[in-house]
Amino acid sequence: MTAHTSVRTPADVVRSLIDTVYRSRDAGPLAGLVDPAARDALLDCARVLALLAGFPDGRLEIEDAVHETDSVVLRLTLRGTQTGPTAGHGPTGRLLALPVFGSYRVANARIVDAWQAWDTGEVGGPPVLTAGEPLVDLDELQGNVFPGFNKARLALVQFTITDAAAARRALAALADQVATAAEVLPFNRLFSALRSRRGAEPVSSTWCNVALSYPALRALATGAEQFADAAFRAGMRPRMAEAGVDLASWDDGAGADVLLLVASDDDDKLRAQVAEVAGLLDPGLRPVAEEYGARLAGQEPFGFQDGISQPGLRGRRSDVPWEPMTPRQNPVRPDEGKPGQALVWPGEFVFGYPAQPAGSTGTPVERTGAPGWARNGSFLVYGRFRQDPAEFRRFTGATAERLAATEPALAGLTGERLAALLVGRWRSGAPTIRAPWADDPVMAADRCADNDFAYRSPRQPLGDAAPGRCGGGGFPPAPADPGGLACPYAAHIRKSYPRDDIAPAEVQRHRMLRRGIPYTSSVDDQDRGLLFLSYQTSIEQQFEFVLKQWLANPKFRAPDEGEDLIVAPAFFGRHVFGLRVPSGDGVRTIPLEPERPWTALTGGGYFFAPSISTLRHLGGQ
Repeated sequence: MTAHTSVRTPADVVRSLIDTVYRSRDAGPLAGLVDPAARDALLDCARVLALLAGFPDGRLEIEDAVHETDSVVLRLTLRGTQTGPTAGHGPTGRLLALPVFGSYRVANARIVDAWQAWDTGEVGGPPVLTAGEPLVDLDELQGNVFPGFNKARLALVQFTITDAAAARRALAALADQVATAAEVLPFNRLFSALRSRRGAEPVSSTWCNVALSYPALRALATGAEQFADAAFRAGMRPRMAEAGVDLASWDDGAGADVLLLVASDDDDKLRAQVAEVAGLLDPGLRPVAEEYGARLAGQEPFGFQDGISQPGLRGRRSDVPWEPMTPRQNPVRPDEGKPGQALVWPGEFVFGYPAQPAGSTGTPVERTGAPGWARNGSFLVYGRFRQDPAEFRRFTGATAERLAATEPALAGLTGERLAALLVGRWRSGAPTIRAPWADDPVMAADRCADNDFAYRSPRQPLGDAAPGRCGGGGFPPAPADPGGLACPYAAHIRKSYPRDDIAPAEVQRHRMLRRGIPYTSSVDDQDRGLLFLSYQTSIEQQFEFVLKQWLANPKFRAPDEGEDLIVAPAFFGRHVFGLRVPSGDGVRTIPLEPERPWTALTGGGYFFAPSISTLRHLGGQ
């Protein structure tokens, strides 16, 4: 008889670590599980045991595991009451659900490298007040709605319905492959921590989401007519034609019914997943167009850091009252996440939850105008914005040279600074209101400082950083800029998000969760731009309102403020930017008008990203 020797896989070794060491609170088995030469790994495991000692009743649960050859990555949750000292903090007596992440490398059935981390801000930090904020069902919400895929590569594939019955079955089957917020949120936090420590991600993930047009929902679901949003019902093309968009080069995927989103950090895995899902949707759905986007070191095609001023979400991630959707990190303003990041009620972005109040009472409102099955779903706006970086650089360079020679108040103006004034940020992301004369890459890299400003009022100074809380970072507090000298009224970031230029209760009702990514055509290298994506519960009052009433409104705050020159050139007509400069005791405006547009909207659509249950319901499950 032949004896069989079991082979311990890396996953077996790591599971033994969890079971025999961490769950048993016993350091003894470490000697057989960790390579003696891996001293850093042994010390890291000892740190976890010290963490667990502060939670005598704590339960450590494995939520997710990813295996790749010799590596294992885990997402765990430690649930328990902090009754002992933990991570340098005394006992708080608080019940916590603490996310814990682990990355391990195994060789010869022993751990040779280990890195484990948890949210230190949850341990010993002041409790976060989420009373009255709703519990958000992360298992039902698609992951690109919140927290967003944040991947290096994205594929957008548009489909038309060829057979309604087959399409229902295919979409119901796809539900099991759709990444939820419950999956994406912890992975994003893990990868961010790994990048910070190692400069790279040891594992990759590929996410898939899906959205349907209004005609598709009418064909596949009962009650789609209950959607009250006129923009969603009409579709993007006719709405943009009414707004003055040049449709000469418009391509909307032949009126796509379904939009598939696939995101990954690896191009081969991305395309393999696209092929797999396309096969799953056939028969019933036929692909008619596809676009591929890739991040340019976080920059959009004009070279500026993008996606900095995203709103935070009110609400709770779990029944534990200290787990907010967005961590509250501003020590002087409990109504913000990071400094400058306003907290918005989730009903602005996801159906079925309280939305922003219409007045200053602070009482959230229930948003109506959608079928019951829209709960945990969101409208998705997709816009393909073609950009001309060369023309943008030519205009800013030539105009800066002319102004520097003719305007004493602008002596020394460079093309880089003029470009920063058009956007409201330097290319690094540093805001001109805090860095008016020169770029400040150090500030731009500080996520506690790069968004901490208002327009009409100066910001409060922050002290030293504390666990889970932001500090001032050594930067002076942001000054006020009511006259628009440091950040012009028509600057892109001031137009698209006016902050305290108007009543806060009004401005937060027009926010969006933006998820765009740059693209470059594989056919024409000159065809490049942004695949704009945003999630909201009112296309009329969020995407279209910002576009028409703020960005393209030349008299939003002042008669001569002009238009945003980053997006407004996609529309017909003249586009003038008001550059404000000191003049005696006041301010005067210098009009700047590009000769040629450098932005064009060339396609897109309005869609609805349903919940996981609704996707299954389409197939009768």
